[in-house]
Amino acid sequence: MRRTRCDLRKTTCDARGATLIVVIACAVSLVARDAAGQAGLQSSDLLKPRSVSAVQVSPDAMRVAYVVDNNDGAGRPYGQLWVMTLADGKTVRFGGDREPSGGPEWSPDGRAIAYHGRAGDKAGLVVARPDGTGARFLAETSGTNRPLPTTGKTVAWSPDGTRIAFVSAVPGPETADATGDPIVITRYLYKPDAAEGMTRFNDNRRLHVFVANVASGRVEQLTDGTHYEHSIDWSPNGEEIAFISNREPNQDQFFNVIYGLSAAMRRYQWIDRDRLGVEGTSYGGQLSAWLITQTNVFKAAIPTAAIINMISYNYMTYYNQYEQMEWGVFPHQGTLMDTLLQRSALRHVANAHTPTLLMHGENDNDVPIAEAEQFYIGLRDVRTEAVMVRYPREGHGISESKHVVDSIDRSIRWYEKHFPKGTE
Repeated sequence: MRRTRCDLRKTTCDARGATLIVVIACAVSLVARDAAGQAGLQSSDLLKPRSVSAVQVSPDAMRVAYVVDNNDGAGRPYGQLWVMTLADGKTVRFGGDREPSGGPEWSPDGRAIAYHGRAGDKAGLVVARPDGTGARFLAETSGTNRPLPTTGKTVAWSPDGTRIAFVSAVPGPETADATGDPIVITRYLYKPDAAEGMTRFNDNRRLHVFVANVASGRVEQLTDGTHYEHSIDWSPNGEEIAFISNREPNQDQFFNVIYGLSAAMRRYQWIDRDRLGVEGTSYGGQLSAWLITQTNVFKAAIPTAAIINMISYNYMTYYNQYEQMEWGVFPHQGTLMDTLLQRSALRHVANAHTPTLLMHGENDNDVPIAEAEQFYIGLRDVRTEAVMVRYPREGHGISESKHVVDSIDRSIRWYEKHFPKGTE
């Protein structure tokens, strides 16, 4: 049996949900083979695992509803609602094969469950029995891609179980112009949230609170206007509904890595100095790009969704006041513009000689793809090897299962290409 030695060591730095990874002494070999010659773990195996979320125990503790998140679809992962009877472990899936459903909420008496899914040819808020039978469509529901803080409950049963409050989006006064031809933009924060990968623009839809009568199916809209209202719950007597609203006048207002690496190389003699790589996403991508303009110690780099030019980033991201919130002044004030450029990887690109694989979502509204485009041209201008991979339908980061697999395979090949062969 041929043995393949792979020393894959990583040091990881997390900051605001971003990750920087320093790949140390890696003879990258993801696919191993056993004595029978069968393939071991492969990147495509990431399509097979499933995870569980949104677990809700019934009021009588006899059943549990949960959502199984799958990765085997054509696009992004999708969830499906299941209910298990705890006594015998029997499970039932709500909806057809690969049909999305989720967001379960039990009725107070546990005899029904509300969820987002399909009933016949209609999709939206649905009510069904715990065994999945009697599915009945109540109301259409939709969301918004407008950046919002973390939101709470979107579906809530009244204490007596006769009504269901829910949150759904309706068009705002700017929606028609902002989605027309030509596109007309009137809002300061006009870009969508970080997860949006299908468009570069805020849909301008507003979240509002609705109530559906379970028996009759009659739906009443309780709030309106240009506000965002969400995170709902009923009062104990069922006479009032509490919700969060942003009803303010203007709703649009809103290292040492090298030292650590050097210390690690002095302490751990097994680290192969000829096989050092750096990669990261978001802030980690920004730091990865910055590092290769400051040192040539890394043999390969893979910045993903990286901020490259802090000036252009400030004026293109969906939260345009980012630098003002960080520094206390706007970029045009004082000497901040000069400081931002000096701290941008693009300013120092002439010093970058590390082969670089740039990966970015085509519709990233958090860190627009123009950041990767600038660095790619800059690296090519100084004759540094660079490849830019653009993932369609992706926002900030990579979500579609096939894109995740592709990014892993490309990263491995990039390291294999630029790291010397390891010892077998």
